[in-house]
Amino acid sequence: MIFAQLPKSKKAIFGFIVIFLFLLSFHVIAANKTVVLLPLKLYADPSKAYLSQGIKTMLASRMSGEGLDVISADSVLGEADKQGVTSEERAEELAKLLKANYAIFGSVTSLGTSCSLDLSFMDLTKDKPAVTKVSEAAAEDQLIQKLSDIVYDFRAVAAGVDIRKQASAGASGEKERKGLLFKQTDEARAFSPTGRASIKAGVMSMDVGDLDGDGQSEIVVLSRDALMVYSRKEKSLVLRDTLRASRGEDFLKVNVADVDGNGKAEIYLVSFYGSRAQYSILEWTGKFTRKVDRQNGHVSVLRNQSGGRPSVIFQNSAVERFFDGPIWAMDYDNAGKLVRKEALPGLKNAQIYTLTLFDYNRDGKPEYLGLGQPNLEHSAPLMAWDMKGEPLAKVDEKLGGTNNYIRSGPTKPDDQPPPNLVNSRIVAMDVDDDGKKEILVVANNPVAGRIDFVATMMEVSSSSRRRGHPWSRLTKPEKSSIV
Repeated sequence: MIFAQLPKSKKAIFGFIVIFLFLLSFHVIAANKTVVLLPLKLYADPSKAYLSQGIKTMLASRMSGEGLDVISADSVLGEADKQGVTSEERAEELAKLLKANYAIFGSVTSLGTSCSLDLSFMDLTKDKPAVTKVSEAAAEDQLIQKLSDIVYDFRAVAAGVDIRKQASAGASGEKERKGLLFKQTDEARAFSPTGRASIKAGVMSMDVGDLDGDGQSEIVVLSRDALMVYSRKEKSLVLRDTLRASRGEDFLKVNVADVDGNGKAEIYLVSFYGSRAQYSILEWTGKFTRKVDRQNGHVSVLRNQSGGRPSVIFQNSAVERFFDGPIWAMDYDNAGKLVRKEALPGLKNAQIYTLTLFDYNRDGKPEYLGLGQPNLEHSAPLMAWDMKGEPLAKVDEKLGGTNNYIRSGPTKPDDQPPPNLVNSRIVAMDVDDDGKKEILVVANNPVAGRIDFVATMMEVSSSSRRRGHPWSRLTKPEKSSIV
C-alpha cells in the first residue's frame, strides 16, 4: 500500500474540514431536544372524548423531527394527570421527572362543531421555565390547519424566535402607534369589520352562539322592546326572528351559552317587569320556546376566559333594591331544571353582569374579574377577587359607564330614583398578538365631569311686562354644579 504525503497547505485544509464536520455533527446531536406531550383536559360531551387523544396525536406527529423528539409521559402520570394537566406547577414537575426540555399541556373545549384550544408551551431550558400560552378557536373541519399554526409557533419558541412577535413588528414602514392601554401592532391596526347591518333599534345588549345546533353561530341583539335573532349571509346579517316585550316590560340584558350541554345554546333574557328584574330562559330552533318564563332576579352567564364550560350566576331583585343580596351559583339538575346552588362568598360590591373568570395573576388558577361599586359618574374600578371572594387587586380607573340602566328604588322627595347600571361584560383576548391575553373593559366616560346650569326666569304676565316687572328680563345667572 502506498501513502502519498499531502502538502502542508492541503493538510491544513483537510484538518479544517474534519474539525468543521466534527463540530457540525456535534451540533446536530446536541440540537435534539425532547418535548413531552401531557394529557389535555377535555371540556366536552362524553361523545367527544376522541378529540383530546386525536389532537394529542396530531401535535405529536407535527412536533416530532427537525431537532425535536417527542417522548411519552405515561410512566410518571397519576390518575388525576390522565384526566388532563392544566397547571403550570404540575406540568413543570412532570417534565422535570422526565428530564424533558419542553412540555405541552392545556385544555380543549368543544361546543357543537366548534373547538377552543387553550394550550401552553413550557421551555425548561431556561433558569426559570418560561410559558407561552396560545388560545385559538376553530370549527372541527379547520382543526388540522389551526394545529399546524400552533405547532409552527411552538417550534419557533423552541428555536428562540417568537414568530408572533416578529409578525407584530410589521414591515409596512408605518410609524408605530399606541392604543389607550396597549401598544398597537400592525395586526391590531388591520382589524376591520367583516360586514355590517342596519338595526332600527337602540341596542342595549348582544351576544353570539349556536342556537339551533347547526354549527353556525347566530347573533342575538336586544333593544328595550325586542329580542332579535340574526344569521350571517356573506358580509351582511339576515333577521330570522323577533320576540317582542310584553306591555310594561323593558328588556335589559341577554346572554347566550350552552350551559345545559345539549349542543344548542340557550338565551338568558333579563327584563324589568313589576318594578324589579325578572329572567326568562329561551331556546330558538327556528322559533322561540320558553323554558323558564319570568322568574324573579338577575341571571348572567359566567365564562371562564381560559376555557371550560360556562355556568350561570344569580342575584335577587326587589322593589326597594334592584340588585339585592349575594350572588349565587346556579346549575341544571338531573331533571333539566335550573336551580340555585350555593352563595358565592365575598365579592363585595361586584356588578354581576360584568363578572368573568380569568387567571389574573397567572398562577394557573382562575380569579373573579369584574367592576366594583360605581361612583356618581357611573364609572367604577376594575376588581379582582380570589375564589373565596376576597379582593386581590384594584385598578382604580374610570371604567364602565353605560346608557343601559334602570331607575328604580327608594326615592327622595322631588328627586329621581337611583340609576341601576347594567354594564357590559369583561372580555380577555390577545389583542396585540404577543401570546398574552389583555383585559378589555368598556370605558364610557363623560366628556365633561362638571356641568354648570344657568337658571333664567321670564315673566309670563303682559301687565307685569308693561310695568317693568323685575322678572320681565333675564336674571343674573345663578350657577349650580353637578359633579
